[in-house]
Amino acid sequence: MRFSLVLLGLGLAGCVAAELAEVERAQRAYDACIAEYGDDPECEPLAERVRQAEERYQGGARRAWGCDPAIEDCPTPR
Repeated sequence: MRFSLVLLGLGLAGCVAAELAEVERAQRAYDACIAEYGDDPECEPLAERVRQAEERYQGGARRAWGCDPAIEDCPTPR
């Protein structure tokens, strides 16, 4: 049973790491767009991609930490 929990924890941590990597990739793409085009509406889809990636990362991190937002034992979202 303990071994299963450890494997589950490692699996969740791996997912969180992948989600964080996606946040970083999305942010780099958005930053590159802004650097090249400035505050152009063409960069908006990339800003949305960053927002969605951050939401997935935060949700995954909460699950990995085993906290329950309903009872407010989770870190506050950034």
